[in-house]
Amino acid sequence: MANAICEECFYKGDKIEFEENSDYCIECVCEHAMCPKCKKAYHSASITE
Repeated sequence: MANAICEECFYKGDKIEFEENSDYCIECVCEHAMCPKCKKAYHSASITE
């Protein structure tokens, strides 16, 4: 299972948890996964296996 680490607040969680917290992103003008803790866009997350 893949984990995601937010590069802003260093929150580490499951990739699915990030996807469940999807919201509108002003960077790419669409809705996608975000950090559950700081709500930073998924662009700022590193995926690890």
